Amino acid sequence: MDADEAGKQVSLISWNSKKQACVALSTAEADYIASGHACAQSIWLKHQLMDYGVKLEKVPLYCDNTSAVNLTKIQSIIIKLNTFKSGIIS
Repeated sequence: MDADEAGKQVSLISWNSKKQACVALSTAEADYIASGHACAQSIWLKHQLMDYGVKLEKVPLYCDNTSAVNLTKIQSIIIKLNTFKSGIIS
């Protein structure tokens, strides 16, 4: 990256299409699974860009399914509660 590029905002779009390995019972579940894969891919891409000196603070992930977003919020609460419980039991 040269001096002219320093401070410019980086815009990356990744798109993927393939046959699904699992069957979802609802569109919310399908979007939740797809969002998880997209998150994993964005983390991988973020780490790859770090090798080239490009540091990304935040990578937005958009999901237009409210139920899938709510599933994500519920899962993060469950993980925090389980971590809290294991800390008390240990």
